Amino acid sequence: MRKWKSEEKTHGPRPLEAVEFLTDYLSAYGNKRGRLPGPMPPQPREAAQWWISLQEKPDESCERPHQVPVQGEDGAFRWIQPYNERLIFTLRKFMRFPFRDREFVVLCVERGCPWRGDDIDFYRKVAAETIKFRSMDRDQQKEYMHHQINKMQSMGL
Repeated sequence: MRKWKSEEKTHGPRPLEAVEFLTDYLSAYGNKRGRLPGPMPPQPREAAQWWISLQEKPDESCERPHQVPVQGEDGAFRWIQPYNERLIFTLRKFMRFPFRDREFVVLCVERGCPWRGDDIDFYRKVAAETIKFRSMDRDQQKEYMHHQINKMQSMGL
C-alpha cells in the first residue's frame, strides 16, 4: 500500500523521513558544536525522535511530501517536504533559545500547549492563557470567551 498519492509518479529517490532528516541535521550540529543543547537527548537520533514527539503531527491535507517540476529543466522534479521544513524551523529556533526558555517550551508542550515556533514572549502569553482557560469550568469558559469576543469587538477586530 502506498503512503502518499505522489508515489505513483516518483522521479528520483524518496525524500528522507522526518527522523532521518532531523538526525542528519543534529549530527552535523553536534559535530560542529561538540554536543546538543539541553534538555535534548545527547544522541542525534534520539534527539530527533524526541523533537518529533513534542511537535504536532503532520496535517495530511497540506504537509505531505510532494514533487514539483524544476523550472528550465525538462522532466526534472524536486521534493517539497512541508512537515520536515516545519520540524527543522521549530528545532532551529528552539536550539537558539537560552536553556531556561527551552525548558519552558518542553514543559508547556508536555502539558498540552503546542509550540509552533512562536517568539518566546508571545508563547508565554499563549501558555498562560491556555492553562488559565483549561482550569475553568464550562460556565467560566463560556463567560471568558464572551468577554474576549466583546473586548476584540470594542477594538474594531
